[in-house]
Amino acid sequence: MNKKWFGLERILLLSNDSFIKNIFVLITGTASVQVLNFALTPLITRLYSAEEFGALGLFSSILSLLIVISALSYPIAIVFVKEEQKYKRLVSISLKLMLITGAALFLLSLLSLNLFVFSFNDILWYLFLGFFPASITAIYSQILLRNKKFKTIAYIGFSSAIAVATTKIISGLYYPSSTSLILSAILGFLVSLTAMHFVIFGKSIKFEIPVFNIRERLLMRELQQFPLYRLPHSFNAALSQIVPVTLLTSYFGLKAAGYFVLTRSVLMVPVTLLGKAVYDVAYPKISADFGNKPITKFLIYSTCGLLGISLIPLLILLFWGQELFSLIFGHDWSRAGLYASCMSFWFVFNVSNRPSVAAVSFLGLDKLLLINGVISLSLSTLGFLVAYYVWGTDTAAISAFFLCAIFLQVFLISNVLIASGKSDKSLSTIN
Repeated sequence: MNKKWFGLERILLLSNDSFIKNIFVLITGTASVQVLNFALTPLITRLYSAEEFGALGLFSSILSLLIVISALSYPIAIVFVKEEQKYKRLVSISLKLMLITGAALFLLSLLSLNLFVFSFNDILWYLFLGFFPASITAIYSQILLRNKKFKTIAYIGFSSAIAVATTKIISGLYYPSSTSLILSAILGFLVSLTAMHFVIFGKSIKFEIPVFNIRERLLMRELQQFPLYRLPHSFNAALSQIVPVTLLTSYFGLKAAGYFVLTRSVLMVPVTLLGKAVYDVAYPKISADFGNKPITKFLIYSTCGLLGISLIPLLILLFWGQELFSLIFGHDWSRAGLYASCMSFWFVFNVSNRPSVAAVSFLGLDKLLLINGVISLSLSTLGFLVAYYVWGTDTAAISAFFLCAIFLQVFLISNVLIASGKSDKSLSTIN
């Protein structure tokens, strides 16, 4: 009897836990987006070719890299700092840095009119068009996370997904091209930006000349670990999105890149659904608990939970990926299912490492995270090239690329758990 009521009490306690509620809210929002995207993707893959998906993947990868560079990773610190004045200065710093980067991109776009070939000139202008809404949205997202506006993030994400999916389908019926896919992605950023701005600032629009005052310069120096360590890591992470697309395009053609883009978008469902939701909630929680409460048990439980949840569906892809992709997305996309089989285990670890990545800054492991990322990308690229020259197939090259990355993921998780254990031990000694 007591055990029965103990189990019921445990469930009630979990349901009242704010951390669990926040994860549930984010999962609900991201789940809605993923269900919508997944439901409409079979229609979209029948409207666009693999080559057009490849062009979209290249655009998105480069844009992600530009967003990382734009504010030197200072937006990440918006959740990290606790003083209200520092938070406001950080927002100002991030927006000013973004304006400077945008101006440089605009200048490069103007120069490209005479210096580059037509196709490259086109993608530069598309990047400039998408840069401002995408980078500002990234900053606004951190503000909403700091203010625990998890429901707002979920609602905006779903609205943006509807706009993007609808535009892709309508454009695909009348003008199926890579341009349609790219402009649809830009529209999604504009929808998110508009909604987030009204939530945070209302109807007011402020413009500041990108000149940093003394207090902002001092704060930038105080938080220099973010541009020194987080920026290179984020840059390396964004670069890791471009490298496989570029390698596949160079050695196997744009169609292979398109297969990869579809595979990555499908396998990112568990990453977005669980990994990102847990990271976005775990980061503020670890920030509040670190130095006051032990965090190792939380890291272990959340990592193992994510590992177990994501393992089953990805094992299904490992054995029946090609058949599933052919059935769901059309016969022309069966090759993408084979890519999914090659990549599935890496995505398991990419999901389960999110709590460890969230704890890196608090444990002083930013340098380790950077080194780990650089070595991972270098070894993965080397593995791709070796597999290409030895076996000469795209599946062998992809398998080698992601197999190398798995070892570095395990290494990172292990080191974070060791460091958190030492931190908890020192905390118990002090208390």
